[in-house]
Amino acid sequence: MMNYHFEFSIVIPTVTASSSLFELISSIEATETKNIQIIIVQNPPQKKILDWKNKFPNLHIEFCYSAAGVNNARNLGMSRARGEFIFFLDDDCKVDDPLLFVKHKNEHDLYSDVFAVGGFYSSISKNRIDEAYDIIQYRWLKMNALSVPGSCQVLLGGHFSIKNSESIPTFDPTISYGGSETEYFWRLGSLGYQFRLINCSILHSPGLTLSSFARKAFKQGSTHRRLAKTIALPPPHWIDTTLYKNSYFYFYSFCFDPAGYIKNYFRKNFRLIGYIKGALIIFHQKICFYLENRELF
Repeated sequence: MMNYHFEFSIVIPTVTASSSLFELISSIEATETKNIQIIIVQNPPQKKILDWKNKFPNLHIEFCYSAAGVNNARNLGMSRARGEFIFFLDDDCKVDDPLLFVKHKNEHDLYSDVFAVGGFYSSISKNRIDEAYDIIQYRWLKMNALSVPGSCQVLLGGHFSIKNSESIPTFDPTISYGGSETEYFWRLGSLGYQFRLINCSILHSPGLTLSSFARKAFKQGSTHRRLAKTIALPPPHWIDTTLYKNSYFYFYSFCFDPAGYIKNYFRKNFRLIGYIKGALIIFHQKICFYLENRELF
């Protein structure tokens, strides 16, 4: 039996220790749950991470370093967690619900056989690309919801909690970015682990540009393509037909099935070329008819 010193251990992977991380910690301090251990994992180690312990005297904050990759950071954070529950947050998030951790704990207590509990992202960015990405994440969760109310096949990597134990399954360290938590939940789900999706959210502002948005799509598509060789992943019907979400779909589809994407692309374009060719022939015939029979007009 583990000796828990905290109610929650919050694991936060970060790269640059930006101002958004400071805002996240401030928002955690404002919640009603006070018995918290915060583990900030910088990956990979770069410049010396800021020591904010003096600015948050009421919080127990620990800093550590891991090899590159969000899953390496999560695994290291789990190994140092001394809370009854481990909560995973990303440094581009912010807690606006003072009862967030209470809600997660209540769900764990109510469903003792459930391994992980997660929620949604709520976009606070005016960036259209950020909004599109958060909508994609929302649709992804909804598409993976099971027939049993509250049950879900996956959860978001930046908003979920698990019960702490001496033998916690770890994340795949070979996945450094893009779909990193998908493999975790699909692997554990195949082993009989259960997950709960509850109606609560955290604020999310990833600050995406079109290039970073495309990179996410490429990486997630590549990861899911690899997983699809051993796991029956669902098709990405969660993508809407709007500008940025369509762009995401194209990037994702190319990485998930490059050969199929290229084949379909050329098939569609050859068909379009055929239509254009036919239209040009008809137009050419009409011009020729007019030139030869101008006296009739």
